[in-house]
Amino acid sequence: METHPGEDKKRADESSCFPYRNEVDYERIKLLYQAGRHGLISGILIISCFPFFMINRVDHTILTIWTLMILGVNIPRFFLMRSFYRGLADKTITPQNIKRWEHYFILGFCISGVAWVVTAFLPYSGDIVLCLFFVVVVQVGINAVVVTMYSSSKNMVFLYLAITLIPTDLKIFMTGERPLIVVGIIGIIFFIILIRAVKLHNQKFIKIIRLKIENDELSKKDSLTGLWNRRLLYSAVEKLISRSIRHNESFSILLMDVDYFKKYNDSKGHAAGDALLQKISGLIQRTIREEDFAVRYGGEEFLSILPLAGIHETYAIGERIRKAIKSETNVTISGGVASFEPSKSFDEILVEADKRLYKAKKSGRDRIFPPFMVQEMCQSAG
Repeated sequence: METHPGEDKKRADESSCFPYRNEVDYERIKLLYQAGRHGLISGILIISCFPFFMINRVDHTILTIWTLMILGVNIPRFFLMRSFYRGLADKTITPQNIKRWEHYFILGFCISGVAWVVTAFLPYSGDIVLCLFFVVVVQVGINAVVVTMYSSSKNMVFLYLAITLIPTDLKIFMTGERPLIVVGIIGIIFFIILIRAVKLHNQKFIKIIRLKIENDELSKKDSLTGLWNRRLLYSAVEKLISRSIRHNESFSILLMDVDYFKKYNDSKGHAAGDALLQKISGLIQRTIREEDFAVRYGGEEFLSILPLAGIHETYAIGERIRKAIKSETNVTISGGVASFEPSKSFDEILVEADKRLYKAKKSGRDRIFPPFMVQEMCQSAG
């Protein structure tokens, strides 16, 4: 299907204007469900109070049917929240798929709103003005709470306000009672004010979440090179090891060190040394695969983690990095490769890679040192 160039530009603009969109949605929707737990409890309390106040104003059978109906539409919300928190616990809910859980929440919540709208159309006996005024007061109170508690989902609040306030206002105007018409006009003004408040509150809400995520991301990155730092390394490796054991997958690591970096730094100055590290970081990022990630492990040490890569493939990627650095800078690197084994901890794998890096240095530098190359050379010599 063809796409208009303007649409591509719009998508690109949206990506640049809304970084961390999935992560923001993840945090926002978690807060929505957190508020939903408290909202469900308070909603049940209001539901239990409403029949008590209206017991002499509405036929008991109709009031019982309404009470059972609104309780019935709220029961699935309870099970929805249980499923959501179970999904968070077993990590089946991710930033990439959490959006649909917002849609489930909105659906359940708005069905509950429809049940509340029914109260404006019940056949009241006695003073209809007083009864509808009470209904309006209850709905205004509920809507104010909704705006306060659920502002993390702007679309849901807008939809809920429209579902509950517009039909109630129409019922009020249909009565032709002047006091109620005044209340209806006030309700329209209240609706407009709430819409404006939701927009402002939601914008501030999203900004706070995005700043928190950006600060978390920055705390995981090396300030000079932009590569990930050790804080992220151990967090990511823990998940990678768990997945590798569960699915019987492999991964490898490549530990690299800039040859004679201290001499370069001393002769050319720290600014030039920093610029060199930035250049090397960019070359590493450009050379590794999309699923790999690189870490600034030490001063002039770099570590690359390569999921689903065996030692031969990791060696080949290391060679590409080595050649790229040699051709585009005036320094060389040495590296050591090691692969994951279920019987070893990550620290033991690091020690293994570090020993091979040391052997690469002792063998003349400017080389990657995996053990299978040594074995092949020995076999050839034999």
